[in-house]
Amino acid sequence: IESTGTNSYPAFRLKNDAREYDLGIDGATDAFRIYDVTGTVERLRITSTGTVGINCTPIAFPLEVKQQGEEIEKLLLG
Repeated sequence: IESTGTNSYPAFRLKNDAREYDLGIDGATDAFRIYDVTGTVERLRITSTGTVGINCTPIAFPLEVKQQGEEIEKLLLG
Protein backbone atom coordinates (compact mmCIF):
# COMPACT_ATOMS: atom_id res chain seq x y z
CA ILE A 1 0.00 0.00 0.00
CA GLU A 2 1.34 3.40 -0.92
CA SER A 3 -0.19 6.77 -0.21
CA THR A 4 1.66 9.89 -1.28
CA GLY A 5 -0.91 12.40 -0.04
CA THR A 6 0.12 14.82 2.69
CA ASN A 7 -0.70 13.47 6.19
CA SER A 8 -2.41 10.38 4.78
CA TYR A 9 -3.25 7.26 6.81
CA PRO A 10 -2.35 4.19 4.71
CA ALA A 11 -3.31 0.97 6.51
CA PHE A 12 -4.10 -2.72 6.27
CA ARG A 13 -7.40 -3.71 7.87
CA LEU A 14 -7.70 -7.06 9.61
CA LYS A 15 -11.27 -8.15 10.29
CA ASN A 16 -13.08 -11.22 11.54
CA ASP A 17 -16.63 -11.72 12.78
CA ALA A 18 -15.93 -9.94 16.10
CA ARG A 19 -13.09 -7.39 15.71
CA GLU A 20 -11.35 -5.02 13.30
CA TYR A 21 -7.79 -3.68 13.52
CA ASP A 22 -5.89 -1.24 11.31
CA LEU A 23 -2.11 -1.60 10.93
CA GLY A 24 -0.73 1.52 9.38
CA ILE A 25 0.91 4.90 9.50
CA ASP A 26 -0.45 7.88 11.43
CA GLY A 27 -0.35 10.61 8.82
CA ALA A 28 -0.08 13.43 11.35
CA THR A 29 3.07 12.05 13.07
CA ASP A 30 4.38 9.35 10.67
CA ALA A 31 4.29 6.78 13.50
CA PHE A 32 3.41 3.12 12.94
CA ARG A 33 0.30 2.15 14.83
CA ILE A 34 -2.16 -0.62 15.52
CA TYR A 35 -5.64 0.81 15.91
CA ASP A 36 -8.54 -1.17 17.37
CA VAL A 37 -11.38 -0.10 15.09
CA THR A 38 -13.97 -2.06 17.09
CA GLY A 39 -12.90 -0.53 20.41
CA THR A 40 -12.09 2.86 18.80
CA VAL A 41 -8.73 3.04 20.58
CA GLU A 42 -5.07 2.91 19.58
CA ARG A 43 -3.36 -0.19 20.98
CA LEU A 44 0.29 0.24 19.89
CA ARG A 45 2.43 3.06 18.52
CA ILE A 46 6.06 3.15 17.40
CA THR A 47 7.23 6.69 16.73
CA SER A 48 9.71 7.76 14.08
CA THR A 49 12.32 8.10 16.84
CA GLY A 50 11.77 4.50 18.01
CA THR A 51 9.78 5.04 21.20
CA VAL A 52 7.08 2.44 21.81
CA GLY A 53 3.74 2.94 23.52
CA ILE A 54 1.27 0.20 24.32
CA ASN A 55 -2.23 1.41 25.21
CA CYS A 56 -1.02 5.00 25.61
CA THR A 57 -0.50 8.21 23.68
CA PRO A 58 1.40 10.41 23.95
CA ILE A 59 4.50 8.39 24.83
CA ALA A 60 6.66 9.88 27.60
CA PHE A 61 9.37 7.18 27.84
CA PRO A 62 11.31 4.96 25.38
CA LEU A 63 8.92 2.10 26.31
CA GLU A 64 5.62 2.97 27.94
CA VAL A 65 2.89 0.46 28.77
CA LYS A 66 -0.49 1.22 30.31
CA GLN A 67 -3.35 -1.02 31.33
CA GLN A 68 -6.92 0.30 31.15
CA GLY A 69 -5.67 3.88 31.14
CA GLU A 70 -3.46 3.45 34.21
CA GLU A 71 0.27 2.78 34.46
CA ILE A 72 1.28 -0.82 35.10
CA GLU A 73 3.21 -1.23 38.35
CA LYS A 74 5.37 -4.08 37.06
CA LEU A 75 6.68 -4.86 33.62
CA LEU A 76 8.59 -8.12 33.36
CA LEU A 77 11.10 -8.54 30.56
CA GLY A 78 13.23 -11.58 30.13
